[in-house]
Amino acid sequence: MIIDIGAYEGDTTVPMALAVGKEGLVLALEPNFHVYKILEKNASLNKEFTNIIPMCFAATAEDGEFTFNYSDASFCNGGFLSQNHKKNHGHHYPLKVKGINLEHYLLGHYKEDLNRLKLIKIDAEGYDREILKSISKIIIDFKPKLIIECYKQLTTEERHKLYDLIDGFGYDSFYLENFEQETEMKRIKKKNMTDYRHFDILAIYRTSNLK
Repeated sequence: MIIDIGAYEGDTTVPMALAVGKEGLVLALEPNFHVYKILEKNASLNKEFTNIIPMCFAATAEDGEFTFNYSDASFCNGGFLSQNHKKNHGHHYPLKVKGINLEHYLLGHYKEDLNRLKLIKIDAEGYDREILKSISKIIIDFKPKLIIECYKQLTTEERHKLYDLIDGFGYDSFYLENFEQETEMKRIKKKNMTDYRHFDILAIYRTSNLK
């Protein structure tokens, strides 16, 4: 089982679904209803090889309606940017989206499937830490690998808080540069969170923590 939060049109959803196959399960969350139409179409293809369930909502702490901000009138690039400290994000096109507490949703609808949860990917334009906090029980109980974006607009304080949260879950962080199997794993320490303006993190539960 894989959860793709911020699936957009499915550019990572479809390859992950092909990787886990028909017997696997990929939940793809995309709150932007304009883009969701494309995600839904892509999810309907290759049904004999994949099992994708698209969902048109954002992962939020509470259920409700929220305003996301996008950088262009086509609503192609954006997210819950009002939650970031930097307000000069340049995303001036608001869009009302539906938000649902994902942890409650998963425990209510996919409780049995969670035993095979292997990966959660989050790409939420800087809102990743809040999403991680909102699904903390899922992470602690099932220990999936995490792919997280360190968004370019995050302040040093926000970057350090993101690292501390991941570390507090008992995870080690590594730079994610590509998906090649032979790629050398480069460890991220807290001091490295400002080395790059924008990068992706692969977080893996520490084997030393396993009993």
